[in-house]
Amino acid sequence: MAQVGSTVKLRVDVLLGSLLAAWASLPRIVEQIDQLDLVDQLDFTEEWPLFEDQLRELRQRAAAGVRSPEQTA
Repeated sequence: MAQVGSTVKLRVDVLLGSLLAAWASLPRIVEQIDQLDLVDQLDFTEEWPLFEDQLRELRQRAAAGVRSPEQTA
């Protein structure tokens, strides 16, 4: 059971890290989006739903009460 708990905690840590990095990059992306070529712009817009999926998973895990106090903070 401890292994399951640590695996879930690790997954929540990964989700938080990924989402925080994505959100932190948004100001830079907004400033540079017009200078990016069309392919890079399309890559960004096509990849963004992956972050939305991660956020949805994180919300589900939060609703299930699987976050630690540190992760909640």
